[in-house]
Amino acid sequence: MSALFVSFEGQDGSGKSTLLRLVTTRLKHAGLSSLIVPEFSSRVVGKFLQKTLIANKFIRLDAPGPSALTETLYLLSDLYSQDEFEITPGLQQGGIVITERHLDSICACQLPKIMDDYPGNDQEQIFQWIHDICARLIVPDLTIFLSVSDDELKKRIQGRGEQVTTSDFAVFRNREKIYRRLAAENQHRWFEVINDSNPQDAVEIIFNEIVRRLTVY
Repeated sequence: MSALFVSFEGQDGSGKSTLLRLVTTRLKHAGLSSLIVPEFSSRVVGKFLQKTLIANKFIRLDAPGPSALTETLYLLSDLYSQDEFEITPGLQQGGIVITERHLDSICACQLPKIMDDYPGNDQEQIFQWIHDICARLIVPDLTIFLSVSDDELKKRIQGRGEQVTTSDFAVFRNREKIYRRLAAENQHRWFEVINDSNPQDAVEIIFNEIVRRLTVY
């Protein structure tokens, strides 16, 4: 079997964790093994980020001043660690490696935070800086972008006991703009799935696309 690196991207509540798990089960039933790489590693930085996420869903440090650059570098450090110790070995074995968020999330989630923390910077220059420091990350062969309506997103986030504020949706919209730009710039690997209704429908769509990509690679 050819190696294939698949990343799941999308907003909070878009169904990344659920669909990743269901798609992995579907692949297994079809006789295709896969390796799941979680959003954060089990190493020191990954554990720190998991702890920070519990305190703040946007991974903002408890700092007296701007901290977005530090947060970005923490996230990148953990991603590079996963690339070296989990993703690369998995691909070398010729399997399907699936991860929740990867390099696209660094740009979509961190660029708005950096612009908020350091107003007056040129957004294109910050975009290029992020692009440059991500340059040695492994680029997914297939990026599954899960698209969900605002109403459904709100319902899901509230369903897991979290509040959704107007400012939260402002963050989501900023992220969406960057995701759309990344989609336009990476059409060869970008695959959008609308995940508003029955997740099993999305599972079949994603499964078929993964199988199709395996035949290509």
